[in-house]
Amino acid sequence: MLDLPTMTDTPLVAETRSVDDQVEWLDERHILYTPMIDAPTGENVWVLATDGSEPPRLLLSLAYSPVVIR
Repeated sequence: MLDLPTMTDTPLVAETRSVDDQVEWLDERHILYTPMIDAPTGENVWVLATDGSEPPRLLLSLAYSPVVIR
């Protein structure tokens, strides 16, 4: 994760799988994404705390390219 104001790069250490490049912010602490292992045949959207305080968890099965409507 790259913080643009400070240009600080923080690895998302709780996720060990390769992550698709189309992540989406769920809120100020969590991102939504599809691990590359899930695409394209078994698409699933996962949620991950960016501070590493929680393990990744499945949010939606059979979904791809998450979008949050605010």
